[in-house]
Amino acid sequence: MTIRRNVALVIVNDAGHILIGERSDTPGAWQLPQGGIDDGEDPETAGWRELAEETGLGPETADLTATAGPFTYHLPAGVASERGFTGQEQTYLLFRLTAPAAILRPNDEFRSFRWADRNEVLSLVVSFKRPCYEAAFRAFFGEPL
Repeated sequence: MTIRRNVALVIVNDAGHILIGERSDTPGAWQLPQGGIDDGEDPETAGWRELAEETGLGPETADLTATAGPFTYHLPAGVASERGFTGQEQTYLLFRLTAPAAILRPNDEFRSFRWADRNEVLSLVVSFKRPCYEAAFRAFFGEPL
């Protein structure tokens, strides 16, 4: 079993909504921006890199305020990652948007973005990732879902 080290980004705006992206390869599939931790990177470095790559945001538009995890999920039987991973160990990073007019850039991974409340995010994410999202949200926001 091969578990990939990864970061997931919880980007929150002034209204308390969370940024989610619609996957380019699976229309209708929504998730938090996320990506692998490269060799030699720590989760914070990977988080800032992924923030720029996947959203176009950076230190001039967001502050990193907390981390949580790692939390691990396993892919369901019959689902394999393109890179041979059977699951991911995700460190969650909480970013607060500081520039409300910042422009989000869809990319190869995400065709579009939208802001959603926590319950909507949880209702849209695939079921095998939901427990990790819930654990991160409890760590960041402190209240039960």
